[in-house]
Amino acid sequence: MTLYPWLGRNVALLTASNFLDGSVMEQIINKLDDGYDIYAQITGREPNPYLVYSGIASIAQVPSAFKGGASAIGYLGFTGIEITNAPFNKLYDEVSASNTFDQTLFYELGRNFWFYGDQLGAFDPFVTGFAIVNRFISMQEAGVSGSTFNGLTFDEFKISILEDLIQTFLSGSSYTIANTLGVYQGVPSNNGWGAADLAASVLYQVFEDFGIEAYSNFYRKLALLPAASTQVDAFNNLVVAATQATGFDYGFLDKPAGISYITGGRASDSLFADGSGNPVFGFAGNDVIGGTAESDRLFGDSGDDALLGAAGIDNLVGGAGNDILFGGDDDDRLAGGAGDDTLEGGTGADLLVGGLGNDTYVVDNAFDIVIETDGQGADIVQSSVSFYMSGQELENLTLTGSAAINGTGNSIANTITGNSGAN
Repeated sequence: MTLYPWLGRNVALLTASNFLDGSVMEQIINKLDDGYDIYAQITGREPNPYLVYSGIASIAQVPSAFKGGASAIGYLGFTGIEITNAPFNKLYDEVSASNTFDQTLFYELGRNFWFYGDQLGAFDPFVTGFAIVNRFISMQEAGVSGSTFNGLTFDEFKISILEDLIQTFLSGSSYTIANTLGVYQGVPSNNGWGAADLAASVLYQVFEDFGIEAYSNFYRKLALLPAASTQVDAFNNLVVAATQATGFDYGFLDKPAGISYITGGRASDSLFADGSGNPVFGFAGNDVIGGTAESDRLFGDSGDDALLGAAGIDNLVGGAGNDILFGGDDDDRLAGGAGDDTLEGGTGADLLVGGLGNDTYVVDNAFDIVIETDGQGADIVQSSVSFYMSGQELENLTLTGSAAINGTGNSIANTITGNSGAN
């Protein structure tokens, strides 16, 4: 059969017809190129060349894929994707009509970028789960508007997998990794999602909590871990990589039998830790989550959340959204995640990590530590003690109160504002 090439930076789309709207094809190619870039950013590498055209990865429109067993198929760890007429026509028609994109090719790119068979392969659901979750992330980060899927809006399709499934898993006392992913089972779902979809929601937790940079670091750490010969080894690799990438212990994902975590849902919830030390998750909505006199772990996830620690050494993770984090007493650890966050440790020597967005840090202890890296927004420190910005990508410093304290800038352009004392 004769195919006609449409060339991008990263991919060549080979179509059965040469009589297609060039502007529509340019939109498709550009977004596939962008999606490819996001996958390369996430994984830190590119697929091994296999099926290529003019030296770049090829995507071919064909009458039948995988011997008729699939509507599309991508090669694991290698370049090359086949897409049949129905999903290609859906993609082309919807881009032409409404600039919305069918998700098929972004999903199949996930198969091309799967490099973690040694580390996670003992859990087969993660092979497909990787493509499921990164289909959504690549489209989001590339600015792609998704089209409907099996009668669901794209947003409903996304949240029903990435939010609902992990919420069901974490809140259900009967669900463990061993009796779900370990035996290729999912959790109850109104849409019939299976084990691979649950695996996708587990992987997504790191992205939702900390954003694309930490999520990319997760896969780099994962690639360095030893091959897993058992499922226990494989899931330990996932927990170790997530912990190394974020600095927060992700052992809670390996939930024991008989344990249920406190979780919110899609609405805006008011949640309170129970003093057990088990984590609390807000998930979607603008949630208020309160701590106890014990050491608590509070996760806002998506939405504009307020996380309020009390006594005890607390770990607070805002996640996506514009969050307010208050540690309370003792030496707390706060991470804002993506969004314009306000982080206040309270009493004690606290660690404040902003992440993406224009963050505000409230410092009241000489031993408080602020961590902000390059390209993460324009940030401000409001400090009632002498503060040194050296070594951090912090732009603005305001001294508060009336004490005779000092402010010291760094090597980038700063705005430093004194208080009413002699600074």
